[in-house]
Amino acid sequence: MKTKHEDRLSSVEEALYGREPMPPQVTSDENLATYLREAMHYYTYAVSSGQKKQWFLDYVDNTKESDAISHIDDSFFAVAGALARIWCLGTRVPKHGIKLQEYRLKFLKEGMEIEKQKQEKKKLADLAKEKAKLAETNDLLSKVDIIIDDIISGKVKEVDVPLFFKTNKVSEENQKNIKEKFKSLYAELSSSGEEMVEAYAYLGKTKKKIVSFLNNLVNGLLVEVKSPRTIRPRKPRKKRAVNPDKVVAKLQYCLSTKIGKTEIKSIDPRKVLGSKEVWVYNTKYRSLAKLVAKDGGFTIKGTTIHNFDEDQSMTKKLRKPDEVVHEVVNGGKVYLRKVMDSLTTKPAKTTGRMNKEAIILRVT
Repeated sequence: MKTKHEDRLSSVEEALYGREPMPPQVTSDENLATYLREAMHYYTYAVSSGQKKQWFLDYVDNTKESDAISHIDDSFFAVAGALARIWCLGTRVPKHGIKLQEYRLKFLKEGMEIEKQKQEKKKLADLAKEKAKLAETNDLLSKVDIIIDDIISGKVKEVDVPLFFKTNKVSEENQKNIKEKFKSLYAELSSSGEEMVEAYAYLGKTKKKIVSFLNNLVNGLLVEVKSPRTIRPRKPRKKRAVNPDKVVAKLQYCLSTKIGKTEIKSIDPRKVLGSKEVWVYNTKYRSLAKLVAKDGGFTIKGTTIHNFDEDQSMTKKLRKPDEVVHEVVNGGKVYLRKVMDSLTTKPAKTTGRMNKEAIILRVT
């Protein structure tokens, strides 16, 4: 739901620029030229760069490519986004199609380069963190060595190990590293074997103090060291319920058409949302599309049906549309399972894009 501020802003924009131009119902060279001129003027002044970028990503309609192109700055989509919007609304000017493909390849190349640079920066940052972590560990190990030297020289008589960990803010990981590092030295000094006793005889009375220190260091419990600032995890936000009318508002489709002697009416597009299977017939190209949804069912964005399984979905041209369309609308589940296999025309991949020639025959 729009806020009062957004409604007010929308009203101001509408007063200044009018409503978004829509493709003409009757196409002629003059009507088309007028529409293109008005549309480009409207998109230049009334639509944000971010929105035009989103339109271009909707046109691309490929998750992998969209992820790469999304790295491009919004300002570069001024013309590309406007052309993509016009194209997706159903006005397919050939020179626009060529230009859009040029933009697509250009943005994809630049986006992949930016993505690569970001990954390299992340690797360098991770490497720097590892180096800093190693330096911190080595620094703590050196401090323990100094304590042992001070015990031998008599500067230190007794060491409070938990206090040492807390004072130096030693992490749990580094406490384990310290314990592991000095475990073998503690085993040697505390050994009663003749060879070990003789090897460390030079320590004299300080040997007992060192063994006591190392015992606390190696066998003592880990000390909890709290960070100065504890960051509480944020509770996940609840997803807003999306208004189906708003989702399908920009979807173009054929309301009704006559196939043979039968009048066929389109299914309400709101029923597509969350459904498992959709059948769409293109009246212009006489093609039948079967879309099979992935987990979660179909979603709609702009003029395209999303979240369908590309391997199970397909499009085939119909030689006898009046017979097949009638059966798809009225036939049972068994017929629907076999209809695509019964068609002898060559299958093609479906894009999920809708237009004014596409009628929604059935939703299951």
